[in-house]
Amino acid sequence: MTGALFRRVRRWCVPILKLRYKQRPNQPVQGADVLGFRLCLDPPVVAVPEVKTRTTRRLDVGIDAEESLGKVLADLPSSITFVVARLLDRSNALADHIARLLRDGYAVERHIVFVHDEGAWSQQIIDRLQGSITARTQVTVIRVGDLDTVIKQAFTAAADRSTAVGDSPAAEGGGRG
Repeated sequence: MTGALFRRVRRWCVPILKLRYKQRPNQPVQGADVLGFRLCLDPPVVAVPEVKTRTTRRLDVGIDAEESLGKVLADLPSSITFVVARLLDRSNALADHIARLLRDGYAVERHIVFVHDEGAWSQQIIDRLQGSITARTQVTVIRVGDLDTVIKQAFTAAADRSTAVGDSPAAEGGGRG
């Protein structure tokens, strides 16, 4: 949802939809959730949204988001390098433009995005967050009815798609090139 929000509504360049990764299976997830780029601005701008998706109410989730955003920003060059590497894997010319940010510099736009079940949302989450924000941050709340079902359907669709792609002759090298 956040990728769609930044791509289609806010018109950011979001070349990779999911950036978080693990180096080893038991290691915590690292990196930004999503990065958006506005490369034509001077200086170029990198949007860094920290996304918190919740189906239950937890009033301190905003404080957690601010803390997580701080950690991502402290290691932002690593996330940008990860984007560049994934684009190079695809031979995408955008890789060179984004790589230049590491050399020439960029501005950062901070975002916190809550994707939250409608029935579990509370304005107190925002009220508590306001006391912990350390810099200008855009906060977006996306409230979804029966979010748990939406999430399960998305994972099922992704698994079905993965299975279909993995079972295709092209995936096994038997398709036309």
